[in-house]
Amino acid sequence: NISNNHAQTLGGGIGLIMTESGNYAHYVRLATFTLNSGNVSDNTTDGDGAGVYLMENILNYLNETEKSKYVQLVAGGDWTPKIILNGGSFSNNIAQSHGGGAYQEQKTEFVVSAGKNAILSGNRAQESGGAVFIAKGNFTVNGTASIIGNKADNGDGGAIYLGVGTSDSPSVFTVGSNGRLQLGGDISNDGNTAGNNGGGVYCGGSFIANGETSIQNNRSIKDGGAVYVDGGQFSASSTITLKSNSAGGDGGAVYVSGGNISLDENIISNNNAANGGAVYVNGGDFTAEGTTEITGNTATANGGAVYVTGTDIKRGNININGSSSSIMATIVGNYSAGEGGAFYVNNGDITMGLTELSGNGKDASSVVHTVNGGAIALKNGKFSFADGSEIKDNHATGNGGGLYVSNTSATSIRCVGGSYINNSAGYGGGLYASGPITLQFAANMQSNRAVNGGGMYLADGIDMTFGVNEKDLKLSGLIVGNEAKGEGKNGVGGGVYLAKGILRFALSDDFKDLGIYNNSASYEAADIYSSGSQTTVHLPNISGMNLTGFDVPGSDLYWVKDFNEKRYETLLRNNQDIADLIVRFDGAPTLVLASEQCLDLGYDLVFVTLIPVGLDAFDNAAVTISYPHKTTGDPTQYRKVVLHGTEPQIVGLPSNHWQFVATPWSFTYQIPTYDPPHAAETSGTDRKDYILIKRNHNQEINISFSQNQAQKSYVTHDVLLVNPMKPGGQSSF
Repeated sequence: NISNNHAQTLGGGIGLIMTESGNYAHYVRLATFTLNSGNVSDNTTDGDGAGVYLMENILNYLNETEKSKYVQLVAGGDWTPKIILNGGSFSNNIAQSHGGGAYQEQKTEFVVSAGKNAILSGNRAQESGGAVFIAKGNFTVNGTASIIGNKADNGDGGAIYLGVGTSDSPSVFTVGSNGRLQLGGDISNDGNTAGNNGGGVYCGGSFIANGETSIQNNRSIKDGGAVYVDGGQFSASSTITLKSNSAGGDGGAVYVSGGNISLDENIISNNNAANGGAVYVNGGDFTAEGTTEITGNTATANGGAVYVTGTDIKRGNININGSSSSIMATIVGNYSAGEGGAFYVNNGDITMGLTELSGNGKDASSVVHTVNGGAIALKNGKFSFADGSEIKDNHATGNGGGLYVSNTSATSIRCVGGSYINNSAGYGGGLYASGPITLQFAANMQSNRAVNGGGMYLADGIDMTFGVNEKDLKLSGLIVGNEAKGEGKNGVGGGVYLAKGILRFALSDDFKDLGIYNNSASYEAADIYSSGSQTTVHLPNISGMNLTGFDVPGSDLYWVKDFNEKRYETLLRNNQDIADLIVRFDGAPTLVLASEQCLDLGYDLVFVTLIPVGLDAFDNAAVTISYPHKTTGDPTQYRKVVLHGTEPQIVGLPSNHWQFVATPWSFTYQIPTYDPPHAAETSGTDRKDYILIKRNHNQEINISFSQNQAQKSYVTHDVLLVNPMKPGGQSSF
C-alpha cells in the first residue's frame, strides 16, 4: 500500500524521474511501475500525479545514431515507459494540477494486464485526467478495469486523459478482445465527471473497444458526457452499452470530432445533451451494425439520439444495419426540443437497413415535443430506407412527423421501401420535404395525421414521382388512410399537400401497383391538394391503380375537385348551383395549375340534408350514419353528424343502403311527407324544409331512421335533384 503521501511538485506517492548528468549512458532508463496487488491511495500533490509520476524515455530526444549506441540498454527494443496493473487499485488520490491517480509524460503507456482486475476510483484532479493523465500515449485494458467516481474539476477527461498524438505516435485507448471495461457504474455516483470535455475519457486519438464495454452515468460540463475523441475514431467490435450519460454541451455519451463512430452489438439509452443526446459526430460517420437499440435519449436542441454534421472536407453520414439485412435495429422513444427526435444530419446522408423508428419526437408526459422531424431531420442530404422497415408513431409539432428533409442545393433522393405509419405533425404527418429535390417515393404512407398534408407535405421545389418504374426495377407503394385535420381553413390535403412543384405517378400498362385513396381532410382535398403556385399534377389513370381494400370498383371511380362540405352547404343554402364547382377528370390528365386545386378519388354521391324537427335552439343531437357490411350485413358506422338546434346538416354519401340512427333525445322526430316536386321547381325554402336527395336516375337509396330502437323506414323511388343536370351534360357526381 502506498498511501497518505504528499509532494509539493509532482509524484505524491512515487516519482519515476530521470535527470540529466554526464553523457546519455548515465540517464537512459526504462521506467516501469508495476502494481501486482494492494493500493495506491489517498496521496496528494500540489502539482501533477498524486499517486505516481512517470517520466518519458529520454531516448525520445535522440537521433537514430545516438539511439544505436544505447539500444543494448533496452531489452527487446521496447523503449516505452509503463504503469502496469496486475491487480490492485488507484483510489482517492488528489492532484492540484493534472492526473489525480497518475501523470505520465509523452510516449508512455498505462496497461491493465490480461486476466487481472484493476480499479481506478475516487481520484481527482483540478485540471485534466481525474484518474490518469497521459500527455501522449496509450491506455490499454487487456483484463478487467473498473473506472468509477473520478473527477477532473476544471479540465478534460474526468477519469482518463490522453493527449493529442501524432502520426508516428498516436494516442489510443484500447479495450482488448479479452478485456472488459466498466467506465462509470449503474448508479449516478459511480460516474466520472469532467468540468470541460469527456466526462469519462478524453482521447486525442482513437477509442477502440474490442472487448465488452459498459459506459454509464458519466457527465461533462461541455461536450462528450462519457467520451470525447479528437481527430480519431470511436469503434466497438464487441458489445457496448452507452447508458445514462449526460453533457452540458453536445454528445451526451460520445463526441467525435474529425473521425467516425462504428458500433456493433450496441445499446444506447437514456443519454442527454444539447445536440446529440447520445452521440455527436463532427466531420465523420455514425455506423451501427448488428443488434442496435437506441432508446430514450434526449436533446434540448437537435438530434435526440444522434447528431451528425458534415464539413467542407468530409460529409457526415448515418448508416444503420447496412450489412445486417436480417437484424432489425430499434430506434424508439427518443426526442429533442428542436429538430430530429432521433436522428439529425446536416450535410450528409442517411442509409438505413432493416430498422424500426417508433415513438420518437415527444417525452412520455408529452410536455416536450420535437419541432421538425419527429424521427429524422435531414438537411442537405439523401435518405434511403430498406424494405420491411418502419417509421411509425413519431410526432413533431412543426414539420414532418416521421421524416423531415430540407435541402438548399439540388439533390436526388429515393425514399423507397418500408412504411410510414401513424406519424403526426403540423405539416406532413409522414413526410415533409423542401427542395430543390427530385424525389422518388415508393413506400407505404398510411394512417398519418397533420393539420395540413396528412400523409406528406411537399414544399418549395419538389419534383416527386410516386413509385419506381424502370426496366429492371419496379417499386410500389400506397398513400392510404391519412388525415388532414385542423381548425378553420386548415385541414387540407389528406394524402398529399403540394405547395410548389410537380407530382407524378409512375403507373404504366405493365405496372399497376400504386394507390392513393381513402385519405380524408376536415376542410378540403381529401387525397391531393395543389396550391396552384407553380404546381403541376400528373394524375394517374384510376383503372391502373392498386385499390386493395377500397369498396368501390375502379370502374365507378374518377378524379374530381374535392372542396369541403361546408363550402357545398353554403352554396346550397344560397340557392346556388354547385355543378360548376365540381369538375370530373377522366383518364389521366396533366394539370398545370395557376390556382388551387382540391383533388379526390370520387364516385357518385347522394347529398342528404338532415333537418332536426322539434329540437330546441340550444339542444344537440347525434346521428350515426351506417351501412350494411358487405359480408356480414351488420351495420357498419360510416360517420357521425352532430345536429345543433334547428340547423340542418348536409352529408354526401356514395350509393348504398344507409341507416341514420339518432341518439335518443326528448322530442318526437317527425319525417315530413311530401310529393317531390320537379327539380326545376325546387326552391331554397323547399331545400330547408325537406330531406333532399340527389342521385342518378337509375340508383335507389334506402334511408331509415331509428328512434328509441323503433325504426321507421323511408324509401325513395323518385328523384329530387339538388343540382339539375346541364342540357346535354353528365351528372356532376
